[in-house]
Amino acid sequence: MYPLLLCSVVSLAIIIERFVYYYFVRKKIRKLFILVEEYVKQRDWEKVKSCIYLYPSILGEALLAGVEKYTSGGNTAEVEEAMKSAAELGASSLERYLPLLSLIGSLSTLLGFTGTVTGMINAFNNIVEQGTSTPIVVAGGIAEALITTATGLFIAIPTIAAYFYFSYNVEQIVVDVEKKLNKLCKYF
Repeated sequence: MYPLLLCSVVSLAIIIERFVYYYFVRKKIRKLFILVEEYVKQRDWEKVKSCIYLYPSILGEALLAGVEKYTSGGNTAEVEEAMKSAAELGASSLERYLPLLSLIGSLSTLLGFTGTVTGMINAFNNIVEQGTSTPIVVAGGIAEALITTATGLFIAIPTIAAYFYFSYNVEQIVVDVEKKLNKLCKYF
């Protein structure tokens, strides 16, 4: 049960952190795009950079890479490539902790089933020690088996659901950033 407790605490911490993180990522991207769109149209790169520093995000990192490439003499294709590379690099930060969440979902299920096996072993050991099989003799082992299985599943189900929800969020954020970058690219 202690490993399951550890899994539940870590899983809950990651889930809370990711909810808060994705909320602020979306908010920063939205605010940055609203602020920076007009400055990009005017090609006021200093104001663009100051906005990026106000609202750091994956969009800002990509846009900054594009601005730096453009101001150093890059053509439109080079600017687009720089922005795309920076966005892909920034997308990896969005996936932070998701592999651990997936691992916890799988691990807690297996730990629960391990408790099932040890509970059944205890039940059979009690039968051997008592020399008889009555409900009282096997109840402790069976209870252990059922409690650990249920606990493992109660941890795994929301953890795996959160993993898929967050993976979907990452995809949606990346698509949103790509759309916004495509709108801004035509002004370079």
